[in-house]
Amino acid sequence: EDKHYTAINFKNVPTKPDVDVDFSITCSVPAKMNLTYRHSSKEGSRKEDLVLTEKNCSMFKFRFSKGDYTFGNEENTTFYVYVYDFQPPLWIIISFSQHPKLDLLQFFITFSTCFLALLLIAAILWKIKQKYDRYRRRQRLYVEMEQMASRPFGQVLTELERIPDTSESNQHHIRKRRKKLRPSPIALEPCIGNRAAVLSLIVRMPTGGHSFAPPGIPGIAIASSLVTLGNPRKVSVDPTQKVEADTNSKTRKNRKVVAATQPTDL
Repeated sequence: EDKHYTAINFKNVPTKPDVDVDFSITCSVPAKMNLTYRHSSKEGSRKEDLVLTEKNCSMFKFRFSKGDYTFGNEENTTFYVYVYDFQPPLWIIISFSQHPKLDLLQFFITFSTCFLALLLIAAILWKIKQKYDRYRRRQRLYVEMEQMASRPFGQVLTELERIPDTSESNQHHIRKRRKKLRPSPIALEPCIGNRAAVLSLIVRMPTGGHSFAPPGIPGIAIASSLVTLGNPRKVSVDPTQKVEADTNSKTRKNRKVVAATQPTDL
């Protein structure tokens, strides 16, 4: 039955009133095409006008501007396509499309909004991660303190003896500074930055007046303490400036001596 068809009609109603209509048609065999549109006239009656006539529809494209036609519903504008003078079998591809143009302002506003939203979410997640890391550090510190507090400990009574000063004055009663006797550490463990260290000493335990410790009681013990390395005070005078001042004073003195030794003519 399809072999006897030599014409076919199509109908389309654009729905978007503010967008142009792109029309395209493709036929597999030679054929002709007429295109009309029906609209409402000023008197209120329906009127159909011819737009394209006897066009070859092998490959044809056309655009209907929104300024020339009134789109939106069937009462405003309806397109009719008449394809005729062809021999089956054939295939026909026909389309009416309305694609809005890209609004750059709307695009940038949408892009900026999405970017700021993602940036805000990333900042919130980063803050949450920081708080979680601080919470984990505090928990780990609490666990370490509990482990340190759970270690066995005991109390020991120590007796500190002052070493007598054996320094003697000479015949002319000249006082000489002698190096004070201080205990020497057996271990020094510097901390990060070399500003402090853990110092370990050997401490003699009290013997109760005897020459050695009683049986069952250790005679010596190792004691550790946190100490400061170096002088924590800052140097108030720059040594380089002091050296420059000394050299300047010396040059001035040399100049005075040279001027005094030169002969003068009377």
